[in-house]
Amino acid sequence: MIHMKRKQFLSLLLALSMPLSLTSYASAAENSGEITFQHVPYGIQQVYSIEVVDPVTAVRNPTTPLAGEETAIYVSAKVDSEDFMIRNVTLEWTLNGKAQEPIKMGLVEDVFSLPFAIPGFTADKADQVDLSKVDREVYTCNLPALEKDDVVVYHFQVGDTVSEDYEVTVMTHENYTQMKRNPEKPGLVLEAEDGFQVQMLFGEAGGIHLNTGFGELLPDEQTPEITEHEDGLTAKTADCRVEVSYNPFNIRFYNEKDEYVTAINGIKAISDSAGNVEQIQYDLDSNEDDQYMGFGMQFADLDQRGNTVHIQTINWYLEQYKSGATYAPVPYYTVPGKYGLYIDESDQISFQMASENEDIQIIDLVSSRKENQTDLHIFLGDNEEIAAEYADVNGHAAMPPEWSFGTWLCANEWHSTADIEDVMNKAEEYDVKYNAIITEGWKNNFYLFYDAEYTPQSGDYCFSVSDFIWGDRWTDPVALVEKMKEKDAHFILWMIPSIKEPQLDEDGNSTNPQMTADIEYLIENKMVIMNEDGTPYRQPNDWFTDNMILDFTNPMTKEWLKGKMNYLFTEVGISGFKTDGGEFLWGRDAVAFDGRRGDELRNDYPDLYAQTLYDIANELTDGDAVMFSRAAGRHMNQHPWMWMGDQKPTWEEFQAVLNAQMNLALSNVPFNTPDMSGFGGDLPGYEYKELYLRALAQTAFSPAIQLHSEGSNYDNPNLSRTRMPWNLAERYHDNSIIEIFNIFNDIHYELQDYILEHAEKAAETGYPMVRSLAYEYPDDPEARNAETQYMFGDKYLVCPVTEQGATTWDVYLPEGNWKHYFTGKTYTGGQWYTVDAPLDQIPVFEVL
Repeated sequence: MIHMKRKQFLSLLLALSMPLSLTSYASAAENSGEITFQHVPYGIQQVYSIEVVDPVTAVRNPTTPLAGEETAIYVSAKVDSEDFMIRNVTLEWTLNGKAQEPIKMGLVEDVFSLPFAIPGFTADKADQVDLSKVDREVYTCNLPALEKDDVVVYHFQVGDTVSEDYEVTVMTHENYTQMKRNPEKPGLVLEAEDGFQVQMLFGEAGGIHLNTGFGELLPDEQTPEITEHEDGLTAKTADCRVEVSYNPFNIRFYNEKDEYVTAINGIKAISDSAGNVEQIQYDLDSNEDDQYMGFGMQFADLDQRGNTVHIQTINWYLEQYKSGATYAPVPYYTVPGKYGLYIDESDQISFQMASENEDIQIIDLVSSRKENQTDLHIFLGDNEEIAAEYADVNGHAAMPPEWSFGTWLCANEWHSTADIEDVMNKAEEYDVKYNAIITEGWKNNFYLFYDAEYTPQSGDYCFSVSDFIWGDRWTDPVALVEKMKEKDAHFILWMIPSIKEPQLDEDGNSTNPQMTADIEYLIENKMVIMNEDGTPYRQPNDWFTDNMILDFTNPMTKEWLKGKMNYLFTEVGISGFKTDGGEFLWGRDAVAFDGRRGDELRNDYPDLYAQTLYDIANELTDGDAVMFSRAAGRHMNQHPWMWMGDQKPTWEEFQAVLNAQMNLALSNVPFNTPDMSGFGGDLPGYEYKELYLRALAQTAFSPAIQLHSEGSNYDNPNLSRTRMPWNLAERYHDNSIIEIFNIFNDIHYELQDYILEHAEKAAETGYPMVRSLAYEYPDDPEARNAETQYMFGDKYLVCPVTEQGATTWDVYLPEGNWKHYFTGKTYTGGQWYTVDAPLDQIPVFEVL
């Protein structure tokens, strides 16, 4: 878990920075070489410690200067000539248009002493980071304490070489301890002396919406009964009561039974007089009995009490539970049976869930938006009411096609027609049911199969099957998909929104002329993310380094892709994409077609990517296609499905994906599944059989089953790593693996009608298919101790076996009567039992 100190409120913006497209170049005196300045005022806001991007320290601290406080400025200055030495770096600046005395900058002797150089860096982690990439030629000085609304423009100078200008407005950090109703504004609007306001809106279906900041007022859905008194007011509807105190300012929330739920005890903000808001903080009550579940794909824990949860999507390879990192965060949590809270924004948000103070829960919001307001929703009621209210605001999940609830077969070593046909033949030989096969090694850009022959065309040309002569690798994709459909199976292709420029041959010509033509067309029409200076944004050291990425905020991008991909759906007959990646945007320098910057768009980008392809696929297949995404933001339920990314084949990772699956479900993301029993690395020893079958047993009682693995063993490419049951049986010389696999896989197919019934309910009502026991029984304190148990639909209580070597398992059965799924034995609830747990069974109980 991650903990955040209170003093980090302002330094949350400070993190790793990247040297891509963010530098200023100028020439020094004759023969002195070229000097490079680097200064990234806002950093890139990477909050998860020492992985993912290269550490650079040339930032501003704090990133937004605050009235009455000094501001530290850091810059990297380098020269490319050994014959020239930088002796002096000077910061020249103006204050409100008037030139100020230049400030001589000093060399930082130990960049590792800076708190933002490498977050989380300690000497024992030195082997985890490339220290050669840490810029040691960093210079610093302090701007003096200034006043609110002061405008500072500064640049750096070495000799005759001058960097670009940087402009920033000084803001103030306000603590709004006093607010009162403004009777001249319609509805219920609380306002501070500087105009900062909290508009309270009461939804017709329940729920309270707080529109906070300096923005325009929103229309009311219903008008509450308002009673004002000397130092506050009471607002009541049929669903809730709200008590507001003006001084000290706080808002207390009560449900329809008039039971106290929670309170906002204060609001703080960083802003200027123009109403620009950089950061908002809400302080909420945290009752010691409250459990906080949801937040999207959270691996570390089911209950986030004591954790700091960051809403920042990130590509984190393996063991996400150790860092708190996640591919798919959602700014929503629920306290079972009590309330839910949702911030409907794309920004980086930090939820301190009683991690620093047992009584206070803090939410920080970091933003480069200029809308100047934040939308916070509180939902009251029982679990079903809260889920329904949240779904009405967040959006109800899209219902995927029926076939997608079966078993998916995937491996990173299937790269040809022959590979896919071999999988189909093996599945038929061993009577393994499946509905989808995914291949990753099929393309050399967004839409062309490897080794297909064709005549290169312009960047806007849309190919058809008749344009191709199929090669030896993918001999005839059309015939392959026809064979699959005869077996009621669907073909899914891997996708990434990243654009790799082709290499040049010895004559300087592109080795992939079609890709070069496509890239030129994309850049010309601004269909890639750009830098502020008009050059294409390049990915930092974060997988697919230096690649460009598609810009899905440009409407032309969808139409271009739809034309290019049309033949894949209408002629080849594929059924969707495995939309990998998408966690590629860092910092404020990246600018999208619609004007949003990287820090604002980062959490929304994976949704835009997957949603665009989902819409294309379903338009071309009459609604019979899916996406299978790893990264996402708060609207991931609109483009099903999700999978939990990359994990090791370990018992700890098994527990982590259980947490992630339950948290996703409670976040209105019902259609999800992991890489069953782990994706990463080679197959472990024979002991892996136990983990494989325990994970399979659990996944059988979930929305879908997916088998996946990394590529072939690099030391022995002929040694397959696939998690297919026949491969394990061959590697371990144990055919019982196939027999037990089919027991659980067949159960999953026997449950299809039941699964579809509850999937439709989840899509229509927002009520989760998978519900942790503590969520299902919030008034049963013992249910909290059964952290791995969950309800699957309304009938089945699933108790996964998550420890190696277990032959029996302790289960808690809540009040009522229960029947064991496998043995038929009945049990009286309200107590713990120890039950047998052989490898061909999982403790599952049907409520009677």
